[in-house]
Amino acid sequence: MRGYFFSVIGGALAVVLAKAVFIATVDPIGRLGWNHGGIYFALEREQKESAVKWRGHDAVFFTNSKLSMQDPAELDAYRWFNFAAGGMRIEEMAGFVEAYVRDQSACVLGLDVWMMHAGHPPVTEVAHPRPWFAWLPSYLTSWRSFFRTTGTLQRRWAGVSPVITSGGFLDATLFAERLARKNIGGDAEWDFWFEQNLMSNFVYCEKRLTMLKQIRDTLKQRGVKLVVFLHPQHEQALQFLERPEFAAHQKRFLKDLRGIFPVVVDLTKEYPDDRFYFTNDRLHYFPWVSTEFLNARVIPLLEQTSHDARAMEGGE
Repeated sequence: MRGYFFSVIGGALAVVLAKAVFIATVDPIGRLGWNHGGIYFALEREQKESAVKWRGHDAVFFTNSKLSMQDPAELDAYRWFNFAAGGMRIEEMAGFVEAYVRDQSACVLGLDVWMMHAGHPPVTEVAHPRPWFAWLPSYLTSWRSFFRTTGTLQRRWAGVSPVITSGGFLDATLFAERLARKNIGGDAEWDFWFEQNLMSNFVYCEKRLTMLKQIRDTLKQRGVKLVVFLHPQHEQALQFLERPEFAAHQKRFLKDLRGIFPVVVDLTKEYPDDRFYFTNDRLHYFPWVSTEFLNARVIPLLEQTSHDARAMEGGE
């Protein structure tokens, strides 16, 4: 009887160990740092909270899905990490900055006035990094990880492109295909979308100004250079921003930002034409657009910011 008991226990432990080795070998969402084949599940926040700990970088940018397709390797001056995620809110940025921007040299924030909408709560709770013993056992033994591992292998063998590339950004081709399936196309549909999702019952959230100040103070204390930019907007979005009842919010937001941050780059009206945006999309510009304006208009100001800071320190 005792031998049977130990055989059952030994067999169960062997199964658990084999499953853990299987999951660890593939590392389906990159938590261990050796998945170099890409992520097949759209888990931007979970993947990036893991990758930011081991991917070699000395600069990071935070924003929403408008930069989710940006290849950080195409950006100048630093080794960049893409921490953009769909629907990211300012509370999340503050949490991620507090948790993960410590030894880096530079940080860029991409904002727009709709991030101040009090009716849009954060997608996740503020980040609180967990020690390895709080997540590793679950990651290596859960059935969710097991099925993600088998799904990853199936997709790799089938030649399917990963959702999140090995460079840590969303695949732009897959993103365009997903947009096409949503079938939001004409001006009328987008007018309705803007009205319902961005304009309806807009309330300017004062609390998020405190979060922005927290980001500024945290990065200043850690010696990290910071530049903030306002996202370019499609001409159809600009029509809403320029409405008299909403223009005041936009003007106030820009004034508040310039009162908080030393360098704010307003790109709102820089890229309004259809040719800069994904087909039938009024929100997401092409990655080549962000590469262009980040390298030409935003990143160079990081050095200017540091020079200004040194000049101010010397003047005092």
